[in-house]
Amino acid sequence: MSKFIVITSINDPTQAVKEFSAMEDWQVIVVADLKTPNDWQLEGAKLLTVEEQKTLPFETAKLSPWNHYARKNLGYLYAISQGADLIYETDDDNLPYPTWQNSFPTSATTEAATYAEGEKYRNVYSYFTEARVWPRGFPLAEVARAEANAPATESRQISRAHAPILQGLADLEPDVDAIYRLTVGGQIKFAKKKPLFLNPGTYCPFNSQNTLGFPKRSPTYICQDLCRAESPIFGVATLRSDVFIKKGRACCSVALVFIRSETFITSCEILRKNSTFTPKLKA
Repeated sequence: MSKFIVITSINDPTQAVKEFSAMEDWQVIVVADLKTPNDWQLEGAKLLTVEEQKTLPFETAKLSPWNHYARKNLGYLYAISQGADLIYETDDDNLPYPTWQNSFPTSATTEAATYAEGEKYRNVYSYFTEARVWPRGFPLAEVARAEANAPATESRQISRAHAPILQGLADLEPDVDAIYRLTVGGQIKFAKKKPLFLNPGTYCPFNSQNTLGFPKRSPTYICQDLCRAESPIFGVATLRSDVFIKKGRACCSVALVFIRSETFITSCEILRKNSTFTPKLKA
Protein backbone atom coordinates (compact mmCIF):
# COMPACT_ATOMS: atom_id res chain seq x y z
CA MET A 1 0.00 0.00 0.00
CA SER A 2 1.36 3.40 -1.03
CA LYS A 3 0.91 5.93 1.81
CA PHE A 4 1.61 9.66 1.71
CA ILE A 5 1.54 12.49 4.24
CA VAL A 6 0.90 15.96 2.78
CA ILE A 7 1.92 19.10 4.66
CA THR A 8 2.48 22.71 3.65
CA SER A 9 4.96 24.86 5.54
CA ILE A 10 6.75 28.19 5.47
CA ASN A 11 8.98 27.25 8.42
CA ASP A 12 12.19 25.30 8.81
CA PRO A 13 11.49 21.60 9.51
CA THR A 14 9.42 21.52 12.69
CA GLN A 15 9.41 18.76 15.27
CA ALA A 16 6.13 17.47 13.88
CA VAL A 17 7.47 17.23 10.33
CA LYS A 18 10.61 15.48 11.62
CA GLU A 19 8.54 12.88 13.46
CA PHE A 20 6.34 12.15 10.47
CA SER A 21 9.36 11.92 8.18
CA ALA A 22 10.93 9.31 10.43
CA MET A 23 7.94 6.97 10.14
CA GLU A 24 8.41 3.83 8.09
CA ASP A 25 6.15 3.10 5.13
CA TRP A 26 5.03 6.74 4.78
CA GLN A 27 6.27 9.27 2.22
CA VAL A 28 6.10 12.87 3.46
CA ILE A 29 5.43 15.60 0.89
CA VAL A 30 5.95 19.18 2.03
CA VAL A 31 4.43 21.75 -0.32
CA ALA A 32 6.57 24.88 -0.35
CA ASP A 33 5.30 28.43 -0.73
CA LEU A 34 7.06 31.71 -1.45
CA LYS A 35 8.02 32.15 2.22
CA THR A 36 9.43 28.65 2.68
CA PRO A 37 13.19 28.81 3.41
CA ASN A 38 15.25 28.21 0.27
CA ASP A 39 17.57 25.82 2.11
CA TRP A 40 14.71 23.65 3.44
CA GLN A 41 15.65 19.98 3.51
CA LEU A 42 14.92 16.97 5.67
CA GLU A 43 15.75 13.31 5.29
CA GLY A 44 12.62 11.29 4.62
CA ALA A 45 10.65 14.25 3.25
CA LYS A 46 10.09 15.34 -0.33
CA LEU A 47 9.95 19.14 -0.70
CA LEU A 48 7.76 20.21 -3.59
CA THR A 49 9.64 23.43 -4.31
CA VAL A 50 8.17 26.57 -5.84
CA GLU A 51 10.11 25.97 -9.04
CA GLU A 52 8.99 22.35 -9.24
CA GLN A 53 5.37 23.36 -8.70
CA LYS A 54 5.60 25.61 -11.75
CA THR A 55 6.51 22.60 -13.90
CA LEU A 56 3.74 20.31 -12.70
CA PRO A 57 1.15 19.36 -15.35
CA PHE A 58 -1.82 20.49 -13.23
CA GLU A 59 -4.05 23.47 -13.96
CA THR A 60 -4.36 23.90 -10.20
CA ALA A 61 -0.70 24.93 -10.11
CA LYS A 62 -1.57 27.99 -12.18
CA LEU A 63 -4.91 28.79 -10.56
CA SER A 64 -4.08 28.49 -6.86
CA PRO A 65 -2.76 31.72 -5.33
CA TRP A 66 0.69 31.90 -3.75
CA ASN A 67 1.04 32.43 -0.01
CA HIS A 68 -2.16 30.45 0.43
CA TYR A 69 -3.07 27.20 2.16
CA ALA A 70 -4.75 25.96 -1.02
CA ARG A 71 -1.31 25.31 -2.55
CA LYS A 72 -1.55 22.07 -0.58
CA ASN A 73 -3.82 20.77 -3.36
CA LEU A 74 -0.67 20.23 -5.39
CA GLY A 75 0.55 17.85 -2.72
CA TYR A 76 -2.59 15.77 -3.13
CA LEU A 77 -2.24 15.72 -6.90
CA TYR A 78 1.43 14.83 -6.71
CA ALA A 79 0.70 11.97 -4.31
CA ILE A 80 -2.07 10.68 -6.55
CA SER A 81 0.24 10.83 -9.56
CA GLN A 82 2.66 8.66 -7.59
CA GLY A 83 -0.04 6.03 -7.04
CA ALA A 84 -1.15 6.94 -3.51
CA ASP A 85 -3.60 4.58 -1.87
CA LEU A 86 -3.79 6.69 1.29
CA ILE A 87 -3.25 10.42 1.74
CA TYR A 88 -2.95 11.79 5.24
CA GLU A 89 -3.09 15.55 5.70
CA THR A 90 -1.90 17.59 8.63
CA ASP A 91 -0.17 20.82 9.66
CA ASP A 92 3.46 21.42 10.54
CA ASP A 93 2.62 22.36 14.14
CA ASN A 94 0.76 19.14 15.05
CA LEU A 95 2.61 16.32 16.79
CA PRO A 96 1.52 12.67 16.45
CA TYR A 97 0.99 10.52 19.49
CA PRO A 98 3.17 7.38 19.63
CA THR A 99 0.06 5.37 18.71
CA TRP A 100 -0.66 7.45 15.62
CA GLN A 101 0.23 4.83 13.01
CA ASN A 102 -2.21 2.31 14.51
CA SER A 103 -5.09 4.65 15.20
CA PHE A 104 -6.48 5.26 11.72
CA PRO A 105 -8.25 2.42 9.91
CA THR A 106 -6.52 1.39 6.67
CA SER A 107 -9.81 0.73 4.91
CA ALA A 108 -12.63 3.02 3.80
CA THR A 109 -15.00 0.61 5.53
CA THR A 110 -14.78 0.51 9.31
CA GLU A 111 -16.76 -0.21 12.46
CA ALA A 112 -18.26 2.89 14.01
CA ALA A 113 -20.95 4.35 16.24
CA THR A 114 -23.71 6.54 14.87
CA TYR A 115 -26.55 8.67 16.16
CA ALA A 116 -30.19 7.92 15.58
CA GLU A 117 -31.43 9.57 12.40
CA GLY A 118 -33.55 12.69 12.31
CA GLU A 119 -31.26 15.54 13.37
CA LYS A 120 -29.89 17.84 10.67
CA TYR A 121 -26.89 19.01 12.72
CA ARG A 122 -24.77 17.10 15.21
CA ASN A 123 -21.96 18.50 17.30
CA VAL A 124 -19.54 15.58 17.02
CA TYR A 125 -17.32 16.99 19.77
CA SER A 126 -20.10 16.20 22.25
CA TYR A 127 -19.64 12.51 21.47
CA PHE A 128 -15.99 12.62 22.54
CA THR A 129 -16.23 15.03 25.48
CA GLU A 130 -18.69 16.40 28.03
CA ALA A 131 -17.05 19.82 27.83
CA ARG A 132 -19.03 22.63 26.25
CA VAL A 133 -17.20 22.93 22.94
CA TRP A 134 -18.12 22.82 19.27
CA PRO A 135 -16.18 22.66 15.97
CA ARG A 136 -15.39 25.81 14.09
CA GLY A 137 -18.12 26.45 11.54
CA PHE A 138 -20.85 24.73 13.54
CA PRO A 139 -24.06 26.84 13.29
CA LEU A 140 -24.14 29.03 16.39
CA ALA A 141 -27.92 28.73 16.55
CA GLU A 142 -27.42 25.01 17.14
CA VAL A 143 -24.77 25.29 19.86
CA ALA A 144 -27.26 25.55 22.73
CA ARG A 145 -29.84 23.16 21.28
CA ALA A 146 -29.87 19.91 23.24
CA GLU A 147 -30.73 17.76 20.24
CA ALA A 148 -27.65 18.89 18.35
CA ASN A 149 -25.47 18.17 21.37
CA ALA A 150 -26.95 14.82 22.28
CA PRO A 151 -24.86 12.79 24.74
CA ALA A 152 -22.93 9.77 23.61
CA THR A 153 -25.53 7.45 25.11
CA GLU A 154 -27.78 8.25 22.16
CA SER A 155 -25.32 6.73 19.74
CA ARG A 156 -25.68 3.18 18.54
CA GLN A 157 -23.13 0.77 17.13
CA ILE A 158 -23.06 -0.16 13.47
CA SER A 159 -20.85 -2.89 12.13
CA ARG A 160 -19.64 -1.36 8.88
CA ALA A 161 -19.53 2.27 7.73
CA HIS A 162 -18.20 3.23 4.29
CA ALA A 163 -16.26 6.48 4.61
CA PRO A 164 -13.48 7.51 2.19
CA ILE A 165 -12.68 10.48 4.46
CA LEU A 166 -11.64 9.87 8.07
CA GLN A 167 -11.44 12.97 10.26
CA GLY A 168 -9.29 12.81 13.37
CA LEU A 169 -9.61 15.16 16.32
CA ALA A 170 -6.86 17.23 17.93
CA ASP A 171 -6.25 17.36 21.67
CA LEU A 172 -5.43 20.54 23.60
CA GLU A 173 -6.11 23.03 20.80
CA PRO A 174 -8.85 21.67 18.51
CA ASP A 175 -10.32 23.82 15.76
CA VAL A 176 -12.86 26.03 17.50
CA ASP A 177 -14.25 29.45 16.65
CA ALA A 178 -13.61 32.84 18.25
CA ILE A 179 -16.93 32.69 20.11
CA TYR A 180 -15.76 29.62 22.01
CA ARG A 181 -12.36 31.16 22.78
CA LEU A 182 -13.95 34.38 24.09
CA THR A 183 -16.81 32.85 26.08
CA VAL A 184 -15.50 29.47 27.25
CA GLY A 185 -11.86 28.94 26.36
CA GLY A 186 -9.48 26.37 27.74
CA GLN A 187 -7.78 23.31 26.33
CA ILE A 188 -9.69 20.14 25.49
CA LYS A 189 -8.74 16.49 25.88
CA PHE A 190 -11.07 14.16 23.99
CA ALA A 191 -12.04 10.70 25.19
CA LYS A 192 -10.76 7.58 23.44
CA LYS A 193 -13.84 6.11 21.86
CA LYS A 194 -14.89 4.24 18.77
CA PRO A 195 -15.19 6.27 15.55
CA LEU A 196 -18.42 8.17 14.95
CA PHE A 197 -20.30 7.92 11.65
CA LEU A 198 -22.78 10.58 10.53
CA ASN A 199 -25.90 9.35 8.79
CA PRO A 200 -26.99 10.75 5.41
CA GLY A 201 -28.67 14.12 5.99
CA THR A 202 -26.75 14.87 9.20
CA TYR A 203 -24.13 17.59 9.03
CA CYS A 204 -21.11 18.84 10.94
CA PRO A 205 -18.18 21.00 9.75
CA PHE A 206 -14.79 19.33 9.54
CA ASN A 207 -11.24 20.46 8.86
CA SER A 208 -8.05 19.33 7.18
CA GLN A 209 -5.81 19.29 10.23
CA ASN A 210 -5.84 15.57 10.92
CA THR A 211 -7.48 13.84 7.98
CA LEU A 212 -6.99 10.57 6.14
CA GLY A 213 -8.38 10.15 2.64
CA PHE A 214 -8.63 7.30 0.16
CA PRO A 215 -8.10 9.04 -3.20
CA LYS A 216 -9.23 6.06 -5.27
CA ARG A 217 -12.53 6.09 -3.39
CA SER A 218 -12.82 9.87 -3.20
CA PRO A 219 -10.78 11.24 -6.11
CA THR A 220 -11.89 14.88 -5.92
CA TYR A 221 -10.74 15.55 -2.36
CA ILE A 222 -9.64 19.20 -2.43
CA CYS A 223 -8.91 22.21 -0.28
CA GLN A 224 -11.05 25.08 -1.53
CA ASP A 225 -9.61 28.49 -2.37
CA LEU A 226 -11.55 30.28 0.32
CA CYS A 227 -10.24 33.13 2.43
CA ARG A 228 -6.94 32.26 4.07
CA ALA A 229 -8.27 31.85 7.59
CA GLU A 230 -11.08 29.55 6.53
CA SER A 231 -9.57 27.31 3.89
CA PRO A 232 -8.04 24.69 6.20
CA ILE A 233 -11.21 24.64 8.31
CA PHE A 234 -14.07 24.65 5.81
CA GLY A 235 -12.32 23.69 2.61
CA VAL A 236 -11.99 19.92 2.71
CA ALA A 237 -14.54 18.35 0.43
CA THR A 238 -15.22 15.64 -2.07
CA LEU A 239 -17.40 16.98 -4.83
CA ARG A 240 -19.85 14.11 -4.78
CA SER A 241 -23.26 13.52 -3.25
CA ASP A 242 -21.73 12.37 0.02
CA VAL A 243 -20.03 15.68 0.80
CA PHE A 244 -20.95 19.08 -0.58
CA ILE A 245 -20.26 22.77 -0.13
CA LYS A 246 -23.07 24.67 1.57
CA LYS A 247 -22.78 28.41 2.08
CA GLY A 248 -19.00 28.23 1.67
CA ARG A 249 -18.53 25.46 4.22
CA ALA A 250 -17.80 21.82 3.73
CA CYS A 251 -20.67 19.69 4.98
CA CYS A 252 -20.66 15.93 5.14
CA SER A 253 -23.53 13.56 4.59
CA VAL A 254 -22.37 10.03 3.93
CA ALA A 255 -18.63 9.90 3.57
CA LEU A 256 -17.22 11.07 6.87
CA VAL A 257 -16.18 9.22 10.00
CA PHE A 258 -14.78 11.03 13.03
CA ILE A 259 -11.92 9.16 14.73
CA ARG A 260 -11.12 9.02 18.43
CA SER A 261 -8.54 11.52 19.56
CA GLU A 262 -5.66 9.25 20.52
CA THR A 263 -4.44 9.92 17.01
CA PHE A 264 -3.16 13.43 17.48
CA ILE A 265 -2.07 16.23 19.69
CA THR A 266 -1.75 19.87 18.67
CA SER A 267 1.81 20.89 19.31
CA CYS A 268 1.33 24.60 20.00
CA GLU A 269 1.95 24.49 23.75
CA ILE A 270 4.53 21.71 23.57
CA LEU A 271 6.67 23.52 21.03
CA ARG A 272 6.64 26.70 23.05
CA LYS A 273 8.18 24.76 25.92
CA ASN A 274 10.56 22.48 24.07
CA SER A 275 11.56 24.25 20.88
CA THR A 276 12.79 27.55 19.53
CA PHE A 277 10.05 27.38 16.90
CA THR A 278 7.15 29.70 17.73
CA PRO A 279 3.99 28.85 15.77
CA LYS A 280 1.60 31.58 14.76
CA LEU A 281 -1.50 31.76 16.92
CA LYS A 282 -4.70 30.80 15.17
CA ALA A 283 -7.46 33.34 15.19
